[in-house]
Amino acid sequence: MPSQPPVDKSAPIPLYYQVACDLKSRIQQGEWKPNEKIPSEHQLTEYYGVSRISLRQALAELEKDGILLKKRGKGTFLTDRPTPDLQPMKYMLTSSLRFKNQREQMEVEVLDSGLRDAGSFPNLPQEFGLQGRVIYYKRLFFSGGVPLALARSWIPAALVPGMEGKTLPRGRIVRLLEGEYGLSPYRVADSLEIIRPTHTDAQDLQITRDSPLIFVKGISYLKGETPLEYSSTLWVADRVRFQMENRAEWMEG
Repeated sequence: MPSQPPVDKSAPIPLYYQVACDLKSRIQQGEWKPNEKIPSEHQLTEYYGVSRISLRQALAELEKDGILLKKRGKGTFLTDRPTPDLQPMKYMLTSSLRFKNQREQMEVEVLDSGLRDAGSFPNLPQEFGLQGRVIYYKRLFFSGGVPLALARSWIPAALVPGMEGKTLPRGRIVRLLEGEYGLSPYRVADSLEIIRPTHTDAQDLQITRDSPLIFVKGISYLKGETPLEYSSTLWVADRVRFQMENRAEWMEG
């Protein structure tokens, strides 16, 4: 390690942020190779002269950016894909659309699906007001084998007869809706909040019960304002970041 740690305890910049920036700089300079283990938390704490809490905050920041990966019982490693999983915070955020333009390495596992009665879902947001028979999907999304999001979708069965017996192309609902039924969403309405996971959701996402989740729920509509898909997606907050974009015409009025 360098002889002089670049941490200024008198500066107004938080210590964890200074440590994170220095580690990122050292990684960019090639001090460690992809998939190589970095020094232990104890070694880094001693080197930077900061508390274990500050050091772990710094490592967590780099984990969010996909630069580091912590392996339980083994230590922390430099990844082979040091870029954050950025999700576009634009209008395309209902479950069938938000994954449509993801890079091909995004993996999907369908955990549950079928023709159900809307009233049988205790986790269906009440504000959806959805009733009757629905096609239901519960899917887990991965990147590099790490769970990023747990998505639930409900589609009115009357719009998609027989959909429960069809396979989702690469786990994507939108491909089936467009390819088999000629249904393409015209607009979506979403809301976002921070929540804690239930016991079951924590198990599916491989996180602890105190891990924060970004809960995005929304409805996509066909032209004519017919609701097409009702969705709720739980994003693991320390594994993804949303990229927001605003345009002048959106701000008018």
